[in-house]
Amino acid sequence: MMTFSKVSDLGDSSLDSLQHQEARSEAFLGAGFSFPMLAAGGWMLWGLEKKRQKQTQEKLQYSFYKQLKAERGKITVLRFAMETHLSAKEAKQYLDLKAQEFNAAYEISDDGDVSYCFHLLPNSDKHKNKKRLKG
Repeated sequence: MMTFSKVSDLGDSSLDSLQHQEARSEAFLGAGFSFPMLAAGGWMLWGLEKKRQKQTQEKLQYSFYKQLKAERGKITVLRFAMETHLSAKEAKQYLDLKAQEFNAAYEISDDGDVSYCFHLLPNSDKHKNKKRLKG
């Protein structure tokens, strides 16, 4: 014979089972929404980092060419580091790469300072103007 307490126990266990199933469904649904959101967030962060790296490289390149022009092809690690706010090690690495890329020469001063010497071609617009004036 089933007593009233046993009947109520059956009701509670089926209610617990139903609540447990609902909780699992909600968790699964939450995970289904969470994963795409996390993936989208990660993609956005990756894109922002790439954009930041590109901007940094553009600033370095701008500073590099600006100094090349101002110093008539000579750059020192110290000046480049001061201009770009890079560490001495980072500035040297950047200049070493550019020296290889453009086949630059090195000059060492009496104090031991290294200057990177890049050969600059004459400004082609000035030569065009001179040719026009002569001819």
